[in-house]
Amino acid sequence: MGCALGGAWLRELYSMKKFCLAFILMASASGVHAAGNSPTIMDTCSNIAVSFAGTQVGITAICQRSDGTPNETSVILSDISNLDGVLTRSRGPSTFQRSCGSIRVSMQGDALILHARCKSLAGYYQPTSIEIDRLSNQNGELIN
Repeated sequence: MGCALGGAWLRELYSMKKFCLAFILMASASGVHAAGNSPTIMDTCSNIAVSFAGTQVGITAICQRSDGTPNETSVILSDISNLDGVLTRSRGPSTFQRSCGSIRVSMQGDALILHARCKSLAGYYQPTSIEIDRLSNQNGELIN
């Protein structure tokens, strides 16, 4: 009798393992993530690059919509300025592009980093960078 109980218990455990594995695979395929581990734009976007629209600077990327199809999208960056050769947070439209060159982005882990060479008050250019942490992909559209 002990063997029968043990066998039933093992079959139930095996069945639960199969269910859990199926759930995990379905959640991964549908983009469901554990709390606190939501996807970043690096998870759902590709070809992330700096772009310009007139005098404004932005980020362009190809991002997945919720149905998995790609969408080319861009967003204008705001709230970044050059303060004596250092990229800093500010309020309003970004102005750093007026006194910075070699503007580019890179991915470092889950962070998107904006790099530039910015002019200081003394007149020389120095390398600087700042994390762009306010961007998200909402159904294939970059949102700032």
